[in-house]
Amino acid sequence: MKEQSTGKSFIALSFAGILVKVMSLLYVPIIIRILGDEGYGIYLASYDIFSLIYVVTNSGMQIAIAKQIAEFVALNQQQNVVKTFYVGKRILFFIGLISSLILLLTSKIMAELVSSQRSYLGIVFLSPTIFFTSVLAAYRGFFQGISNMTPVAFSQVLEQVCNIFISVFFAFTLVNKSLELGAAGGTIGTTVGAFFAIVFLCYVLRKDKIIYNMSNSIPYLNCELERRDRVSTKQIVKTFLKYGMPVILTSGIQYVGAVIDLALVKNRLLVAGFDSNASDILYGLLGKYKTLIYVPLAFIAALSAAVIPSIVKSVVLKDNEELFNKIRFALKISFLISIPACVGLSILSKPIYSILFSQEYSDGYRLMLYGSTLVIFMSVVQIQTTILQGVNKFYSVFLSLFLGVIIKLLSNYFFVGINFININGAVIGSILGFFIPMIINDILIKKYTGFRSKMFSSMLKPILASVFMGIIVLFSYNFFNAVFNSLSIGIYISFIFSVVLGCSAYFLLIVVLKYIKKSDLDFMPNAIVNRIPKKIMSKFFK
Repeated sequence: MKEQSTGKSFIALSFAGILVKVMSLLYVPIIIRILGDEGYGIYLASYDIFSLIYVVTNSGMQIAIAKQIAEFVALNQQQNVVKTFYVGKRILFFIGLISSLILLLTSKIMAELVSSQRSYLGIVFLSPTIFFTSVLAAYRGFFQGISNMTPVAFSQVLEQVCNIFISVFFAFTLVNKSLELGAAGGTIGTTVGAFFAIVFLCYVLRKDKIIYNMSNSIPYLNCELERRDRVSTKQIVKTFLKYGMPVILTSGIQYVGAVIDLALVKNRLLVAGFDSNASDILYGLLGKYKTLIYVPLAFIAALSAAVIPSIVKSVVLKDNEELFNKIRFALKISFLISIPACVGLSILSKPIYSILFSQEYSDGYRLMLYGSTLVIFMSVVQIQTTILQGVNKFYSVFLSLFLGVIIKLLSNYFFVGINFININGAVIGSILGFFIPMIINDILIKKYTGFRSKMFSSMLKPILASVFMGIIVLFSYNFFNAVFNSLSIGIYISFIFSVVLGCSAYFLLIVVLKYIKKSDLDFMPNAIVNRIPKKIMSKFFK
């Protein structure tokens, strides 16, 4: 069985995640130009409904499969790994099939519930996706559990490539018939992408003979021992419920909150004095903001997926020292990525919107200007959630995030209904909705593991480096913009140069400040560590 280190898994998933997000960023402006802001608002509404059903049917089971398989891998019970995968796949097959039919039959009711009747066709077109993504979750859970994330990374890229090309084609083809049909056409690629991702992972399993090698790994003389240690299907299902249900509740409450929030935000915009079309446009602006916010979070999602099996292994083997090292590394990397991302997105909000969405559709950059801090809070909460799930404190995660959702909804109700704040109130609500759980989770991690994060002191060096980076970016962008202003591609040149200079300044200062310790390099792939010059290693990594 091929197993990757946390560092290698993180690198593989990070590369895939960023590539997927970059493709999404290229895809969104194309869809907006095809559908317009109004059509994009309809498109987003159908996806919010789909996301809720997707999370309920997929997220809990994928993590449950990955976590249970990781436990069996730690105990070297390979035939139990195989059995867990097959049981999980069968369960997800039926869950996906039933959920797809329910979504199809209730699509009109769902659209009415979120005050977006025009998203009805989009929900219909998305209903088969639930079935394919459910099956896909079983395969990804298996690979995640055995810590072999490279096939998962490739499947994510393949899924997104298919999604983009198919969705753009159908959106462009169908929008001439009606705006609603065009928005629905923009969702077709999601189903096709999930299907081809399944085909790819099946191919990897067969080519590498992973299941075959596991099934035949026990010598004949040990077959009696293997039968004795083999778990029953009933035990596996019970463990799925034990691990899966709280994750479903945790993810479900966030997406239920998002769906309620969709209806709430639109209704409060009406109260604030905006008509139905204007509320669709404003919700579309919020969708652009969310799309950009999730780009740096691709790194954090990759880190979370990579670190779960290693945390589970430390818990199973009762190795607290190793557990603390992994928690410390995960939190440190989240600060290292999210804090400069927050500063960069804020300072360059206007050129980013102009480049991605064109000057015509660049409205809403102020959402990013004032709301980029959400990146930090979401990143930390995602890592904290992974840690607490890894040590089996699922319901504690649920309670903290549930409180965050309530705070977000109350905040949005109050702020969005004020005319001069309007859609900006949704950003305020999101920030509050993650900041409070971040504080609660930090307390819970200390309580259940004994680990003290020293969160705010840990953020100090990345904050200092990010402020320095922000000054470099601001001055360099203004300088290059003045020099190349007369060129049609001047904004692109200015943006690229300022980002390169800013990132270089940031990582240089991070090294000088000795934020990354030599012990942290143990979690990184040797291929990267070995390329660090010896002089830099001896001087800055101690």
